[in-house]
Amino acid sequence: MSNVLLNSNTKNNERGNRMRKAYIAGPYTANTPEGVEENVRRAEAAAWLYYLKGYAVYCPHAQTHRIHLRYNGDGILDYDDWLKVTIAWLMECNVVAFLPGWKNSTGATFEHIVAEALGKEIHYLTEEELRTVMESGKS
Repeated sequence: MSNVLLNSNTKNNERGNRMRKAYIAGPYTANTPEGVEENVRRAEAAAWLYYLKGYAVYCPHAQTHRIHLRYNGDGILDYDDWLKVTIAWLMECNVVAFLPGWKNSTGATFEHIVAEALGKEIHYLTEEELRTVMESGKS
């Protein structure tokens, strides 16, 4: 599968050209811990897809979820703090990839507004793309 997903961005990186950066955006919060875990898994699949395409990836779901659960139980960092981190990473990326269902997420909607305001290239992933990646990662 990975050979099918690789694109010219990967080939350019192999030639020493500058690696493009992708930010993965989509729903995080859910009504249950299992729902949050499913949202994280979906975002991780999107991140894997963009790694395979040769991008340097920032996926807040994958890169902050466990830190938040393990160390932020007392709420030292609140929602606004996480949004500041989001803005910092959005400013650095070339591409923002939105997961299906992003319109139903307050955070992802905010990320979309910021991405548009910053003139970022925006990609909208499909359920089929995510499903293909998620199925390939099952053992």
